[in-house]
Amino acid sequence: MIQSAVRWLLVSCVVTALLACFSLSYRYRAESLNRAVGVTLELDTVADFAASSNLSVAEALGQLKSAGLTGVVMSEETIGDLVSDGRASLVPQAILLTNEDTALRARIAQGLERRFNMFVPNGGSTIPIGGLSGSLARTVAISIDAEAANEIRGNGLFIVARMSNPAGVSSDYVRKTIAAAAEAGTGFFLPQGDQVLGRRDALPVLLESLAQSKILYATPEFAKIGGDANVVAKAPEQVVRLHAAQAAEIDKLTLGGALERYGKAAAERNQRILLLRPLSYTSDPPMSGLTDFVKKVSAQLRKEGLVPGTPHAFTDPGTPSWLLALLAISVLPALWFGAQLSGINFFNLGSRLALILAVAAVVSGVTEAGRNYAALVAAMLYPVLAFTLLVHAPPKNILSGYVRTSMISLVGGLVVAGLLNGLPFLVKADSFSGVKLAHFAPIAFIGIWFWMRNGQWRSAMVDPVRWGQALLGFVLLTALLFMATRTGNDSPAGVSGVEMQFRALLDQWLYVRPRTKEFLIGHPALVILLGALIARRSETLASGWLAIGAMVAAIGQTSLVNTLCHLHTPLAVGLTRILVGLVLGGIIGALGWGAWSRFATAHK
Repeated sequence: MIQSAVRWLLVSCVVTALLACFSLSYRYRAESLNRAVGVTLELDTVADFAASSNLSVAEALGQLKSAGLTGVVMSEETIGDLVSDGRASLVPQAILLTNEDTALRARIAQGLERRFNMFVPNGGSTIPIGGLSGSLARTVAISIDAEAANEIRGNGLFIVARMSNPAGVSSDYVRKTIAAAAEAGTGFFLPQGDQVLGRRDALPVLLESLAQSKILYATPEFAKIGGDANVVAKAPEQVVRLHAAQAAEIDKLTLGGALERYGKAAAERNQRILLLRPLSYTSDPPMSGLTDFVKKVSAQLRKEGLVPGTPHAFTDPGTPSWLLALLAISVLPALWFGAQLSGINFFNLGSRLALILAVAAVVSGVTEAGRNYAALVAAMLYPVLAFTLLVHAPPKNILSGYVRTSMISLVGGLVVAGLLNGLPFLVKADSFSGVKLAHFAPIAFIGIWFWMRNGQWRSAMVDPVRWGQALLGFVLLTALLFMATRTGNDSPAGVSGVEMQFRALLDQWLYVRPRTKEFLIGHPALVILLGALIARRSETLASGWLAIGAMVAAIGQTSLVNTLCHLHTPLAVGLTRILVGLVLGGIIGALGWGAWSRFATAHK
């Protein structure tokens, strides 16, 4: 009976894995078609460096374009900016232009009309503003500089326009602001300030205007901007992700660290516009340092298999709904056989309710609304199955057990990635909501299951607690709580300086950096656990120490699944990270088991 269940379980795992890979082939194709990454600088930065090197902005842009720059970020100008630059002055009830510039006058007139529905007569260097206060007049946006925009586009560079959301504007203001940006040649819109243009009531107008003008929305990574998440969720097909580093952050990095930061943002998190900050403000001549940095960032992107260019939005993978439904249903046999192998008492009310809920969650995966629930069950199920097979179908050797356990756990990650396979996940408009539960619930279940297989567990519950046991329990609980703060699509815990240096070394040595808790903790523990299980076949398999070892080993397996739950990470990167972690962890574990075996033999 048990052997038959094991055999059919393995067959169902293979079928499910094939269906998941078929689904993921659609995602891989969508990712492969989007390799262009925009390398950009702010226009003000270019102008500052150009002036310091006795170059015109056009000449500086030409040099930067040759180095790999593909776009320029322009902020909308305000009347206050004109006053600060000496191009205009404010007097009671009027704006005085320093020079009679018809184009600038027209931009000011359009800005006043958009913001306050104010009519401005043609001609002259004096622009009446009626009873408008000087402080309020300074805030009036007059769009981006069309002349500068023409110069940028003349150098073959795209434009990212930054626009704010002033207080008290109408939907018509939003519509006309986007139209003006489009007329100036804008290809991308980036929010400026704390809110997206049109925040709340006028967001549908913003999305409609962007679509009509064929302007893509650039969502800034890590920024907390009101309305940004709403735009990304409502129109993922219009979204391009943007990564920027603040000057204070760049100042703490070495050249290698800065290159890694930008390269990994594009290669591992699907950021398709990189907004560069100068690594150094001092060089001879000043322009040479900036040009060299742009050149090296572009080379880093090529090293990552990407292409500096004009980015575009991701297309939906287009995975057939019937395939997703079939993938969800394919988890049911594994759930059934897993319940048998785990020794669940089907006559126990709690066990039956748990199984019914799990089956209902999996079946709900045939619908779009239920796929997250089916994915959660799969993420928790397959690592548990992998460990139950260590008891019911013991491996012949450590290597076969290591590979089989990891491959069964991997099926759980493939199911999550295969079911949640759509455009919203690629641009992080949506994410797998069960990351933490899928990470820690299997660890707890595996530890309890191994422990309860020991016939002495009932007596252990009433025995006095020893100091060593209490200390070990405290250490394990602390470690798991720390892991909880570091797990998820947005981890709140900071990373220490030592760990950052260690990560940087791994990034330099390896094609993809594996997860530390996998290759340094979980995978080596699995190798040692397998060695202990194989060495103790004639004895009780589930002593208290083996239960602890199983929990530690399960950390690597659930982390392996978790790697594929980060759905905005390119599929090839996630799978490579898993493979590298398994190889390194296996080597470390083999060395650890060898050392332990010699130590145990020497002290017999």
